[in-house]
Amino acid sequence: MMQETKLNEEKASFFKSFSRTWDAVFQEAKGSVGGMAVLWNLDKVLVDLINKQENWMHCKVRILKEDMEFSLFNVYGPTKTEEKKRVWKEISDQISMIDLEKEIVAGDFNALLNNEEKFGGLRMNAGVMEDFRDFVIENNLFDVIPKIGNFTWTNRRANFNRISESLDKIFARSFWIRVKKMKYLKNKIKMWNVVSFKNIFAEKIREEEELDRINNMVIKKGMTNEEFYAEKSLKAELAEILLREEMFWWDKSRELWIDAGDSNSKFFHASLKAKRNKKKINPLMDDSGKMVGKAEELDYIAIKYFEKILGSLVEARDESVGYLLDIIDKYILEEDNTLLLSPITKDEVKKATFELHPHKALGPDGVTMEFY
Repeated sequence: MMQETKLNEEKASFFKSFSRTWDAVFQEAKGSVGGMAVLWNLDKVLVDLINKQENWMHCKVRILKEDMEFSLFNVYGPTKTEEKKRVWKEISDQISMIDLEKEIVAGDFNALLNNEEKFGGLRMNAGVMEDFRDFVIENNLFDVIPKIGNFTWTNRRANFNRISESLDKIFARSFWIRVKKMKYLKNKIKMWNVVSFKNIFAEKIREEEELDRINNMVIKKGMTNEEFYAEKSLKAELAEILLREEMFWWDKSRELWIDAGDSNSKFFHASLKAKRNKKKINPLMDDSGKMVGKAEELDYIAIKYFEKILGSLVEARDESVGYLLDIIDKYILEEDNTLLLSPITKDEVKKATFELHPHKALGPDGVTMEFY
């Protein structure tokens, strides 16, 4: 009896802990048919339920770490042929109201795009497949092909009685395809960089050591034609390596007021170190008066500090916000604020874009304006 009580307590503790970390939205099943669920980790993702129907749910998802938002459609397609077209139209109407190109549509669609997505059994209804294809094309959806396996459902029978179908799918709109292409391009550029430029620092050391070796031979035995041409070749290679090293530190430091080609590698390196030191957070004192310096501890102290100021009662919070606003220097005048709040014109966007420095404005793919 005591063991059973202890087991129940452990189960209750587990589910209590689980509920603090995870959350979910559900669409109840009807008997043994249907039913959907979207689950997420509260520490990593925020989800808002926008719309819920019998065969689909629309959620707005925000990934906290990347500060990215997108729409997720969880689908359980109807099994009855006459109901499929109605569900495709419902989802299409919902997508047309968003039009962000960041939608993901996934689930068990109970439908096929073509007969190649089925093995065994009778051929699928051509009209049903055409309706499903029209739904995919009209909404600019791209089928995410799984790396392993073509079929997601089987009747688990052997030999000629076996039927397999691709009923579960993930569709993504054009935004995700562009992101995937940029990631692919970025990886290819990195690989090309490693192959073409190699490790400039290791190359520099090898070239300098080889020059020292030749120099010592010349001191001992005198200059020969062989050493002369070898030294000349090594000096040319070292000059190229030094230029590549300088460009590396120039790009890292983001210093724009000085040109490359003036052997300023040390300056760029020092500039990069100075910027990193400037961004570094020094140790902070916690409530007990102890100085802490670890990143996770600094995060905790900062969060608790502002929770203490802004997380109190409304009256006290208003007073705290007023205090924070008073100690922040006001650099924007009223006329500047009016200008900033005015509508942005196309000419302003074009002017700002074309005035961007080629080594500035890295996008999420890590590529500068110069690349484009």
